[in-house]
Amino acid sequence: MGQPIVAYNQQAASRKTLIEAEVYSHEVPATIQSNFWGAFYGSQYIIPIDMGQGNMPSVMVRDGSGKVYPAQITWSKWTPPGYTSKVQFVVDEMPPGGYKTFYVDMTRPGTDNDSMSLSDHSFETDFYKIKFDMSTGNIISLWDKNTGKEFVKKGEQLNRLKVYLEDKKGVAKAWVIYPIVAQEEVVVESVKVVERGPVRTCVEAVKKWGKSKFIVRTYLYKSYPRITYDVEVHWLETGSFTEDSPMLRATFPFAIEQPGLFCQTPFDVVERPADEMLGGKAYMDRMIHRYEFDHTRKEHDDGREVPAQKWVDLNNGSFGVALLNKSKYGHSYHNGELRLSLLRTAGYPDIYPNMGKFNISYALFPHAGDWKGEVWKEGDDFNIPVYAAEPPSLSMNRAYANLPEEKSFFSLTGKGVILSAIKKSEKGKELIIRLVEVEGQEVNAALTLPKPIKAARRLSILELPMQDAEAPTVQENRLLLKLKPHEILTLGILLE
Repeated sequence: MGQPIVAYNQQAASRKTLIEAEVYSHEVPATIQSNFWGAFYGSQYIIPIDMGQGNMPSVMVRDGSGKVYPAQITWSKWTPPGYTSKVQFVVDEMPPGGYKTFYVDMTRPGTDNDSMSLSDHSFETDFYKIKFDMSTGNIISLWDKNTGKEFVKKGEQLNRLKVYLEDKKGVAKAWVIYPIVAQEEVVVESVKVVERGPVRTCVEAVKKWGKSKFIVRTYLYKSYPRITYDVEVHWLETGSFTEDSPMLRATFPFAIEQPGLFCQTPFDVVERPADEMLGGKAYMDRMIHRYEFDHTRKEHDDGREVPAQKWVDLNNGSFGVALLNKSKYGHSYHNGELRLSLLRTAGYPDIYPNMGKFNISYALFPHAGDWKGEVWKEGDDFNIPVYAAEPPSLSMNRAYANLPEEKSFFSLTGKGVILSAIKKSEKGKELIIRLVEVEGQEVNAALTLPKPIKAARRLSILELPMQDAEAPTVQENRLLLKLKPHEILTLGILLE
């Protein structure tokens, strides 16, 4: 059947998800030419071999029931005495808080090898119709089949990389964003389609500014509703008191009229002012983040930012788009353009900040309705993807392989309730589980665990007992809970 790969879903709900598994094989992968073992950069540039499946890097992936999944080799390298490869595929339903076993046969091509359609630089997935400007590598049209909406502002392009030059005057520049005196778009050197397979397509653009280089890879997925950007940055800019300081941003001019700007923070979502409006009303001037450092109003946008963690969402209640990210938290919005700050050379006190090679990932997730649908879960999935690897039982005797091919350990139901943490208690033998209600509604929830529950109690966030706290209802291996709006609930649980 192939090599077993166990994929573990760390979220407490069943979900459609994108899986990437690293597979080691003694056999040569049948459908690609792997990179040489000494290739330090560029192991994603594999060469497809036609084994009857077409000129695409497909591979055979099945589950225990025999179901076959469209799968694609996305990275491969000769690692003597064998080959290490990365395989991607989409699963419609992963067990909540559990695992599922798949079998990968590197010696066989896949059987479902239909890639997304391509015509006039336009790609069609199961969810979107997307058109590129092949002179820049940017998306010029993103039409959502679900909502019937065009998300790109007329005449604009998504993911434009721009360098914002901050005024050289000023101190404490590592802590303060100074007025923007100029904007420059990076220079495009080349654009090409470097991947096209049954799971994803990649458009790659190589760009430059100053001494720095940017390799922008835009990934479209045939059957998953996400557009992912991986940006490899070689940042070689320095700062000084004689030159304006450069800041690199990715910009997204969206066609959403009068949206709200919603920012995910730990345990909550905060609405920020968008074009001096908040909740459809004018917002008090002193809080508008477009003000200069000295509080003098300027006609131009000065580059002020607001923080967000895993995502920001622009929506008007009927439809919207979330910008997901993993490690970049400075966002700004003005006149329809959402921006994410990627790198910055402040120049003081350190004249060599952020220099070197960086890999930055962020993604777009268009959706119907507001953020209260799937946005929070999608942000969690992007930051904490399904973990997939070969099981250690392969190197042990059969006594260790004593679990079924698929199993759920824990699950959670309740609209707007998120599982934030599972850990051992700091003192004692309790299992600590932390839940949070994020939509601002009182809600009933149910938590299912793998063993019968002996006792359960509410604790403070410091894991201390709470007086007069209502105990959760125990039903064998289930807890029935009631959460208040925005409540952070910490549970101490003893299992039998």
